Amino acid sequence: MNIFSSTPTIAEPKVDIIILNWNGLEDTLECLGSLYQSDYNNFRIIVVDNGSTDASVTQIKANYPDLTLIETGENLGYAEGNNVGIRYCLENNPDYLLVLNNDTIVAPTMVSALVTASYNNPNGIFGPLTYYHDQPNVIWWAGTVWLADQSSFIHRGDRELDIGDTYSQIYQCDYVVGSALFAPSNIFREIGVLDSQYFLTFEETDWCYRARKHGYLCYCIPEAKLWHKVSSSLGSGSPLQHYFYMRNALLWGERYLDKKSYIKLFIKSLKWALGVSLKNENNKGKIKNSYWIINSIFHKLLGHQTQAISTANYLGMRDYIFRKFGNCSDEIRKLSRSQED
Repeated sequence: MNIFSSTPTIAEPKVDIIILNWNGLEDTLECLGSLYQSDYNNFRIIVVDNGSTDASVTQIKANYPDLTLIETGENLGYAEGNNVGIRYCLENNPDYLLVLNNDTIVAPTMVSALVTASYNNPNGIFGPLTYYHDQPNVIWWAGTVWLADQSSFIHRGDRELDIGDTYSQIYQCDYVVGSALFAPSNIFREIGVLDSQYFLTFEETDWCYRARKHGYLCYCIPEAKLWHKVSSSLGSGSPLQHYFYMRNALLWGERYLDKKSYIKLFIKSLKWALGVSLKNENNKGKIKNSYWIINSIFHKLLGHQTQAISTANYLGMRDYIFRKFGNCSDEIRKLSRSQED
């Protein structure tokens, strides 16, 4: 018998859905609209506004006066902003929590499918099969897998057209992405909230790996479907994204990888930070790379102009080494703005 196949026979459990908004009014309203088309009835929505400077607060209240809206008054980052909502929800004893990105569209049956999966496996953490919003039949996430030989994660199924039954089965994965993370509230009580040191990216990875140490497992649920406007908050390949990924991947790695794997990740990251080729090197290539390492360090230390992405990678490595976590400096945000201009 498939432990995920049966439907709950009891009354619908209570689900609290946390949506973080930061100057994302249009996305948030579209996400909320899709949730209110759900075939699941016993849910409550908590929108946490993370210090928006647009018309988000007034317009969300005007369009959805019955939902709970919490204003933080400042940008606390993805991790701590969601923590505000998680702590609020846990005070009211829901059965389940769903941390949901505001730049997503949910299928009407998504919440029901996640509840059913969790009802039949209470020790699970779940995420929906996720598609690109602008390519509705193309998969973005069907489970995350750590590739030890490459020192990186991949999204299973990424950029594949969803045809046939390749991704039709429940899949156990290494972690559930933060665009839609669903779990019983008792797991949050046991594991705790997201680690605010990450600020943005890898906080859900850390949380899932923490949970795994306590015996919980992560799954992608194909019956639950979601469409994600990928990287709409960070900008695809932006300096901001590179900075946080560089810094936070290393923080995650030191906590959860074995020593050998961590050293491998650190060396790979250091090469990225210094703009060194990651291709297989012969002796001539090693000499050339040694030159570029020295040259790159020299120019970066003197503050000479370099490419924005390269600088962001370097600063991410620097801040990791000097244990500067949480929000990034204005220097990083200026880099991202300069690339947009």
